[in-house]
Amino acid sequence: MSHNIFPWLAVPPPAPAPAPVAAYYQDDEPVEDKKPLANNGRGLVLKTHCEFPAIGRGTSRDKFAVLVHAKAPADVARAPLDLVTVLDVSGSMNGEKLALLKQAMGFVIDQLGPADRLSVVFFSDRAGRLTRLARMSGAGKASAKLAVESLVALAGTNIREGLHVGAQVLVGRRHKNSVASMILLSDGQDSYVRGNYMDLVPPSFKDAGSRPGPIHTFGFGATHDAAALHTVAEATGGTFSFVGNQAAIQNSFAQCIGGLLSVAV
Repeated sequence: MSHNIFPWLAVPPPAPAPAPVAAYYQDDEPVEDKKPLANNGRGLVLKTHCEFPAIGRGTSRDKFAVLVHAKAPADVARAPLDLVTVLDVSGSMNGEKLALLKQAMGFVIDQLGPADRLSVVFFSDRAGRLTRLARMSGAGKASAKLAVESLVALAGTNIREGLHVGAQVLVGRRHKNSVASMILLSDGQDSYVRGNYMDLVPPSFKDAGSRPGPIHTFGFGATHDAAALHTVAEATGGTFSFVGNQAAIQNSFAQCIGGLLSVAV
């Protein structure tokens, strides 16, 4: 009989083999192509703020930070949104947490318009796509809400597999004229990836020049892996939010969705 004197040094269990699925999902609901409003730059406001108000004539700097703020013209409609939500339904989400998550997802669905599309992905020990990337028309919203309400908590936490399925949805889109983004919510630690958190990031999201969009991550409660979620967000150009108060999950989602729904170009 062997005894592990240092249990925190235990090797994590091997990840389960992924379910055999297509490389990418290509069944996204078609969207109506609309020509952008010709504005010719009128009304576009650009503001700059330099790191230093002035630099001496004989001074040299390798890096010089300039903040550029661009505000779209008022008469330009916002861009449609393709959103994939990757939701943790591990055993620790059972009960009030899962109920609050469903409520928050209902709020997100209500904020989307008929030109926006949503796909819901869930993960526990394994991951799956709950709904295809579908337009949020009246029927689309009703179908998405029913799907979210069907979520149940299961054992295990496989963040990597959840992000992999989410990437399959966004990369495989046939219609790519929308702003694309992914939201990841988790309250725990990945059961299979320890230390090198870049392993969680889907390969198609690692290159800033070709990734479909950012991944915005939300740590739900005190037991989430902040380092892992921060790594995923930073590597993909997204944001990381800590939701300490479980009841505040809807407000946290609202801030993120509000930003995504204000993009004009």
